[in-house]
Amino acid sequence: MKETEFYKKIQNNAEIKKRLAKLIARDCFRNTELENFHADPDSRLSDTEMKKLMVDVVNHTYNFVSKFFGPYGERIVEQLKNSDPVPEWDEPRLSK
Repeated sequence: MKETEFYKKIQNNAEIKKRLAKLIARDCFRNTELENFHADPDSRLSDTEMKKLMVDVVNHTYNFVSKFFGPYGERIVEQLKNSDPVPEWDEPRLSK
């Protein structure tokens, strides 16, 4: 499959974008140290608060995915080529 076909399948399908947003939120946010904090018996996050947080994360991720695979995708990539939006953060690294 050509790259353009691949991106158009995502760009033109709201269901795929929604599912991608949930997958990103789960794999990149929920299944991290956050889950360990939440599972701790002394956690300051209740189950209700954790659910509210995850709904917010999924919604923000969906908004970003929609922009990235929509009309702002090229602009986002150009901005990333030219500058780091959060240079004060540590550089990401691949998990083992």
